[in-house]
Amino acid sequence: MTLKQCERCEILKPIESYESKGSRICKECKEEHRKQRMERYSKVDLGLDALDSSLELIHCMRNDVSMAYQVSYEKAKNLVQEGRATVYSSDTIYKTEKVKTERFNDVKIEANFTCHYCGEYGDTIDHIIPLDKGGSNAKSNLVCSCRECNELKNNMKYERFMDLMNKYGKQELLKNRGNIQKKFTSLKKVNQEILNNINKKNKNKVDSLDDMINSVLNKKTKW
Repeated sequence: MTLKQCERCEILKPIESYESKGSRICKECKEEHRKQRMERYSKVDLGLDALDSSLELIHCMRNDVSMAYQVSYEKAKNLVQEGRATVYSSDTIYKTEKVKTERFNDVKIEANFTCHYCGEYGDTIDHIIPLDKGGSNAKSNLVCSCRECNELKNNMKYERFMDLMNKYGKQELLKNRGNIQKKFTSLKKVNQEILNNINKKNKNKVDSLDDMINSVLNKKTKW
């Protein structure tokens, strides 16, 4: 058995006790050190006024103190104001919220793996405000969802999707999923000028995505 002395606890331990052959500190000591750092960071909160507004970039330490990265001053300010981070020093904030994977798991567990939209079993995470529409990975913007509802909603607005679910139900939406997603995608590629031209020619008048979807579901129009 190959033994190696840990530089922190100075104990000879099997090589398996280290993350790699080149590691100088054993896994146990490394974890203990990480917990000590987390405790140190979590006890300090200097308040937003202590953050140096003259700096373009602020150091942001992850919740598990496994790494730090840089964010803009405005981003750091928003994180603190939203209660998602605390100010550790004039140039460093500490994210109090858990890393994304842990946060996602918490949301699913708290929901008892129940889909927010249909009430069936859910094991995925959906963003209430889609990321490409300015949403974030903050816990307040996350809900547990089944895969079908997650795919149906895609990047629709939350209110629009809930209206469709309440009006037609999940099964009816699933039957017309292909048409809905096709029209939803096409609408993003069509600008208002083209829509106005269609309306002027007295063709199937389309004022919004809701009208397109309703037409599909009510089977009044062929798309």
